[in-house]
Amino acid sequence: MSKKILTVLSLVILILTVGALGEPINREQAVEDALYLRETLESIHPNLYFSRDREESDRQFREILGELKTQNNWPEKCLFGQLAPYVASFGDGHTFLSITEPFREYAFRGGTIFPLTVRLNQGKITVTANHINSEPSRGTSIKSINDVPSSKLYKRFASVLGAKRRAHLELTLSRSFPVYIWALYDFGDRYEIIYENESGVKNTAVVPGLSVNHLRERQENSSGKEHPKWALSFPRNDVALLTINTFTGSLKDEFETFVQKSFEKIESSEAESLIIDLRKNGGGSTELSDYLYGFVSSREFRTFAEVRVKLSEPIRKRLAETRPEFELPEKGIVTYNSELQTPSERKTRFDGNLFVLTGPGTFSTATNFAAIIKDYGVGKIAGEETGGLASSYGDIYYDRLPNSNLKFGVSFKYFLRPAGFDNGRGVMPDIKINSNGLDNEAEDFVLASLLDRISRTGSDE
Repeated sequence: MSKKILTVLSLVILILTVGALGEPINREQAVEDALYLRETLESIHPNLYFSRDREESDRQFREILGELKTQNNWPEKCLFGQLAPYVASFGDGHTFLSITEPFREYAFRGGTIFPLTVRLNQGKITVTANHINSEPSRGTSIKSINDVPSSKLYKRFASVLGAKRRAHLELTLSRSFPVYIWALYDFGDRYEIIYENESGVKNTAVVPGLSVNHLRERQENSSGKEHPKWALSFPRNDVALLTINTFTGSLKDEFETFVQKSFEKIESSEAESLIIDLRKNGGGSTELSDYLYGFVSSREFRTFAEVRVKLSEPIRKRLAETRPEFELPEKGIVTYNSELQTPSERKTRFDGNLFVLTGPGTFSTATNFAAIIKDYGVGKIAGEETGGLASSYGDIYYDRLPNSNLKFGVSFKYFLRPAGFDNGRGVMPDIKINSNGLDNEAEDFVLASLLDRISRTGSDE
């Protein structure tokens, strides 16, 4: 994650290790994988059917088993296409079936993919960059690809993601659109695109596929933007901007050094307001987010009101290995009520006006941090509702299907936000600034709007 990245697609290619290209499995093995998947989800998840009807889910699963018995061989992509919608149907963003390793191997072998970057907004697919031809150009709307209407593309892509909020789902699809085209359709190396310009005129263009490496290179060349893990800047003398794009736990030492130095610079500056930008932060470790909290507030806090842990046998085994000091009760769901804690003393602590920028890309631990700020009145949340839910399931147990080796993850904990309620929503903004689907790579409309508001209202926010 320390490398320059422009999309989640690029990140996937850079960080995954080389794996073996899976051979197709037979129908009996495919059925065995499906049964293993369901059994594991049910045994690990604290409340798998929290958002859907059990009978409806069983009916869907029986249909999947029937479909798996209709053909002799099941390649990884085809099996993913069958099983991923079932996993996604539970509506838990931390419970998923992954296609990234097969895609990584395909890319490593020089495979080609869809050469356009797109943005999905309210079901509409808009071109933001064409990396191989002049048409379809930026701003045009895709109506179909290889005779598949955009509405059907959208519906199928959405079916494999467990995102509860549409805005977060569309952001994820926008970032990984070529991956899902590859995973869910056998389009080969040719894409016939029917598109419509802003005047409503329809045209057709045929574009070839582009290798993943070439696509990444062209994205970098066309953008020239760097997306750091973290950054400190001063858009105005009286405003500091702290961009936190990840809370990845393995970067703990580096993160703490960055935060300490950043607040020393902020203290020596003229900044009366601080903006913490979490719009591109997909989460990580609460140890890092709690550390950051200590630099913006001395108020007692708790990261969660309570944590519920389902102690299935695999989880008991994991906890026995990683936390041997814990005395674990018998199997079941154990609830841990969190006590308020006092932040550690800091030589530097910001005491001005705090704003936390959130949006559809704010997920997991980043959402938790925003909830702490809002629930304890430490600062104002600005932008859009977080992509992650403020009270949610999480902490992922990873496993693999026994025959196809596809990797999947399932939540084994439930986290209740600091204020102690669950309304099924993300963290709501105090200052709502909607991006309206604008491409912030060109101009950061949301940030500019917040800066303007700070100028007009000052400390009266």
